[in-house]
Amino acid sequence: MASRGKSRSQGPGSAGRQVGVVAAAVALLTALALGLPDSARAQVEATEIFRHSQGGYEMGLAVLPYPPKVGHVHFSITLSDVETSSDVTDAEITIVANDEGGEPAYQALALNTPQEPRFYEANISFKAAGSWSLEVRVDSPRLGATTFSVPMEVEIQSIAAAPEGTLVFIGLMVVLVGGATYVWYSARRRTQGA
Repeated sequence: MASRGKSRSQGPGSAGRQVGVVAAAVALLTALALGLPDSARAQVEATEIFRHSQGGYEMGLAVLPYPPKVGHVHFSITLSDVETSSDVTDAEITIVANDEGGEPAYQALALNTPQEPRFYEANISFKAAGSWSLEVRVDSPRLGATTFSVPMEVEIQSIAAAPEGTLVFIGLMVVLVGGATYVWYSARRRTQGA
């Protein structure tokens, strides 16, 4: 009798630890699945599609994903002074996306942050594939205003699953099946022991 009482007192503690481990695994897999919005990560992963000098500026434009697809597209812009090669961190930048007919369909303000003043970031959600033309309007007190024209092809979104999503799904299934198996095994062992 004493040994049964002892094993029962260890059971809930052990179950509590295992529930904690399962909860930690689910939290980790959820964080991996969602990915935290991180402008530094976007800057590293973005692919430059345009670089040109005009009106005293050199502008680089990078996109994520590459190639751009229907849906959410992230833009990262860098500006520098052509004469001094110094970063321009005080500009106002507006991106206007014109459809194949030349009509403005979307507009976004590209902003930088005190942590990363060199990078101006914006997002546009495209609802249609095709040949788009971006007008990147730049204005700064020192160099004035200019507009860059950037052609961009937006592709149809692939319906194939991303490998990261598949891995997260498999991981979650393993955790759920493992947790259910543990609960079933524990209940069965307690029933047989009683």
